[in-house]
Amino acid sequence: MPKRIACLLGVALTIGCGAEDLSIRGNLDADDDCAFSADEGRILSESTYDIAEDAGSGSEACLEPYLAHLLVDNPNADTVNVESAEVTLTTLQRQIIFFDRQAQILPNPFLASVASSIDGSRGVVSFELVPQAYSRQLDNFVDQQLIARIKLFGAVDGSELESNDFSLPLSICDGCRTACLDDNQLDERDTRCSSLSLGADRLFCLDPEC
Repeated sequence: MPKRIACLLGVALTIGCGAEDLSIRGNLDADDDCAFSADEGRILSESTYDIAEDAGSGSEACLEPYLAHLLVDNPNADTVNVESAEVTLTTLQRQIIFFDRQAQILPNPFLASVASSIDGSRGVVSFELVPQAYSRQLDNFVDQQLIARIKLFGAVDGSELESNDFSLPLSICDGCRTACLDDNQLDERDTRCSSLSLGADRLFCLDPEC
């Protein structure tokens, strides 16, 4: 039974009727200072996930291996602590993807740890959307789009709450946001990394070994 309907019917023993559910609005782009603010104007129309091996090793750019930075509306007056996110990776046809190519089968959907709080009517919730163990089995989806279905879970004043079911399209690539520096460029690493991290294509800056 939906929580709000149950509350209207007086079924308030275990569902925490005092808390209103969160609403995910979209995935955010970083600003020029590599920060993520609760600005609706910075919602990305499309999100890209680079499955390049060790895509974050030695990165000095502001976009680390794929983190979601979700703009979330909070209708509650008090601070909400967001504790976890249920993520389901599917094809565009909503078919669940099986991650069974390794000895240890990875669950899908899976629960991601979150440590974000929303103090006010709107905030940013950040967490690792696609763990690297999963990215190694997404090579068959390069140059395609997937859907990441997301639901957040948290608490406010002892009452549990959750978010809407949010579908985030992900474009999968292999190396499209990666810059590898050769030996002749190492002395320019700091300047080059800074420039790349703020570019329109949001490149990572990696160690030469990549």
